Amino acid sequence: SAWSPPSFATDVATEKNVLVLHSFTLRESDDGTELLKSTVRSHVSTPVNFQIEYLESQRFMTKGYEKNLSETLSRAYRGQKVDAVVVFSYPALRFALDHREQIFPGVPLVFTAVAPDRIRNQKLWRGVTGVTLPVDVRGTLDLVLRLHHNIENVAVVSGNSEFEQYWLAATNEEVRLHGPQVKLLNLVGLPQQQLMKQIGELPPHTVVFFELIPQDSSQPVLGTFDILRAISQRFPTYCIHNYCLNYGAIGGSYPVGDEQRVRAGELTARILSGELPENIPVVAGTRVYVSVDWRQLRKWNIPESALPPGTVEIGR
Repeated sequence: SAWSPPSFATDVATEKNVLVLHSFTLRESDDGTELLKSTVRSHVSTPVNFQIEYLESQRFMTKGYEKNLSETLSRAYRGQKVDAVVVFSYPALRFALDHREQIFPGVPLVFTAVAPDRIRNQKLWRGVTGVTLPVDVRGTLDLVLRLHHNIENVAVVSGNSEFEQYWLAATNEEVRLHGPQVKLLNLVGLPQQQLMKQIGELPPHTVVFFELIPQDSSQPVLGTFDILRAISQRFPTYCIHNYCLNYGAIGGSYPVGDEQRVRAGELTARILSGELPENIPVVAGTRVYVSVDWRQLRKWNIPESALPPGTVEIGR
C-alpha cells in the first residue's frame, strides 16, 4: 500500500497561510486587510497566518520592475506553504495570474476590489474566484452635475499607470456621454510643478476629478494627498475611488467597502476549508451610495438639500 506520513494533531501543517497582494500602497487609509483577516479567522477552525505584499503597480511601467518583483517574491516564498492568495484590485490580479506558476504554483486565488467590466468577457481562470467591486463613474458625474449647475469644464488629474489610464478613459467616456455641455481637460502624468501650474491656469466654472493613486516609494516634496488638498482649495474636487475623502474631496458615488472585504474573507475561508475555487461562483459587486464630506459642502456653499436621498455625510 502507498506510504502516508504520520499525522500529528499539533503539527504546524494544520496552520493555514494566506498571501495578500495589494496593487497599491494606500497606507494612509484603511486598505481592508484587517477586516479580511478577522473574517477569515472567524470562519476557519485552524490558525491562519497572513503575509502582505504591496506591489506598487504604478511602477510596472518601469522597465524590469515587474520581472524583478516576480523574482523577488518567488525567492521569498520558495519552500513556504501558501494555501491561498488574495489580491486587491485589478493590477494585483493580473500580476498574480501572469506570475502564479513562478511564485505560487497551483495555489487558489481570490480577488476583490476588481471592477466587473475588467473581467466581463473573460472566461474565469482555473483556480480563481472572487468579488467584483463596482466603480460608479456615472454616479459621481451625476452628483457633480446635480450640485454644480454652472459647470463648464471637467479637469481630470491622473497618472500613467495602466490602472489610472483605464479609469481616465472610463471617466472621459462618461463625461462625453452624460455631460455633453461640459469641456474635458485631461492633466495626465505631469510633473508636480507643471501640474500645479496648469491647475492654477484652469478657467472658472471647473470641477476636478482627482484620480492619482498614491505611491509610498516616491517621496516628492508634495505627496499625492498634499496635491489633492492644494487642488481642492481652488476647485471643487471629486473622486471616483473613495480613498480621497478626508483629504479635500467633496465626495462621489462609492460601493460599500466593508461588505466587499467580508465577502472576500468568506470566500477565502471556504477555500481554506477545502472547497475548490472553480465550485465557488464569483460574487457580484455590492450596491453603491453617495458619500460626501460635510466640511467641503460648507466650503463650496453647497446646501444639504441639494444632495440625493440616502447620501452619507462624513466630517461633521
